[in-house]
Amino acid sequence: MTSHDDDEDLDLVLGQAHELLGDADDLFAQRLVQASRLHLRRDGGFFHPIPGDNWRSDTYEAVLEVPQALVSEFTSEVTDRIWTKLQAVLHRHNREDVFGVVVGTGASTAARGSA
Repeated sequence: MTSHDDDEDLDLVLGQAHELLGDADDLFAQRLVQASRLHLRRDGGFFHPIPGDNWRSDTYEAVLEVPQALVSEFTSEVTDRIWTKLQAVLHRHNREDVFGVVVGTGASTAARGSA
């Protein structure tokens, strides 16, 4: 991936994670990913300011933007399953600087990003 904000690359990443979830027969998580949009947000230690936690000013977190009606479906277990596949795909695209995933609606993730 050449640009951190390249929507086409992020669509590809999300599509490949979607395929991996299908290969693992995780159809529920796959359906949730299909309804999501992926963004990367620079962390910079702001969201995870715990000393020694490996988050740095040059780290990112993946943001899955989903319709409000689906937010409650993203339990920690489901989100962990999605992150496992998403992280593997991000690493294949040389994005080892993405350290986690959060889920929210466009309004909630934008508000968090500007806090």
